[in-house]
This record gives sequence, structure tokens and C-alpha cells, in this order.
Amino acid sequence: LLFGVSCFAIASKLQGQHTEITSYVKIGQGAFTTSDFVDTELAILSRLGFNPMRVHAGDFLSIYLQHCDPEAIRNLSLTVLECAMLDSDLRRYLPSEIAASAVYLARSLILPSNSPRRHHD
Repeated sequence: LLFGVSCFAIASKLQGQHTEITSYVKIGQGAFTTSDFVDTELAILSRLGFNPMRVHAGDFLSIYLQHCDPEAIRNLSLTVLECAMLDSDLRRYLPSEIAASAVYLARSLILPSNSPRRHHD
């Protein structure tokens, strides 16, 4: 069951479908854990010659900050990202979203005139 569900998940990803891992684990009805599922998926991909590489929020941050001025925004974005990585609740967000949020927060704090205005009643 675990092997079949893992193969199905890989095929879905290759087709551009995004399904939460917990959905696949629910299919197993307790037969395997999330960790078992991820390990099996990685083993299958490795056996097929894929080099599965985890994308980190820092990878996105580097891209987002390539043309960023001033340097203070870069430094604060990195600090915010480092702090965010300590919060396990943020695992539910995509690495690209976490990186974008770090840049947004840094820009809002350093360049407040560029941040969205809050309307107070």
C-alpha cells in the first residue's frame, strides 16, 4: 500500500498536481506515517535516478534580494528568515511564501512609506 500510494503521489507531482502529504497518509488508514511516506517517496525517486533536493526559503530569498537596495533590507530579511525557520508552525507555508514575507516585513520596517497603509476608523 505504501509503495503504491507513494508512486501515485510522485506521478501526481510530475503532472503538476499538489496534494498535501496528510491526504496520502489518510489513504493508508494508519498503515504508515508521514515520515514513512516521505522516506518511501525519496527512496523511489533515488532508485529511479532522480536527485530529490529540498528547496529552502533561503534559496528564494537569494532570488528575491538580487536587486534589492538598501543593504539594510537584505540584512533584516535574512534575520527575519532565520527567526522564521525556528517556528515549526511555519512548515505549512511554502518556502517561497516564507521568503516573500521576510522581504515584505523588512521593506515595511525600513521603508515605511512603501508599506500598505492601514486604515483606522
